[in-house]
Amino acid sequence: MWTSSSDPKTMEQVWKDITLTTTAAAGKKRFQDFDPTSADRHHKRMIKNRESAARSRARKQAYTNELELEVAHLLQENAMLRKQQLQFHREEAADHKGKPLHRASTAPF
Repeated sequence: MWTSSSDPKTMEQVWKDITLTTTAAAGKKRFQDFDPTSADRHHKRMIKNRESAARSRARKQAYTNELELEVAHLLQENAMLRKQQLQFHREEAADHKGKPLHRASTAPF
């Protein structure tokens, strides 16, 4: 058991002191020592963070708009190519409609 001749404390008082000391030390730094300069720095950092987040959202929105335009363009191009393909198939079918098929002999029997 720990005792001091100059300051006699009971174990209960020592335990309370230790608990209070460690609890205060475990708290967040910004609440331990408050000074106006740290509050200003915190406020400036908070503003910069908001501005950065706003820029990030704007970049994301611009990128999304760009992708949507590209999708629209590709859908339009795809529709045009499908029309061309259909037209070529129709023309080819019309060219071969009147012609009979000729069989070629591949092997003599």
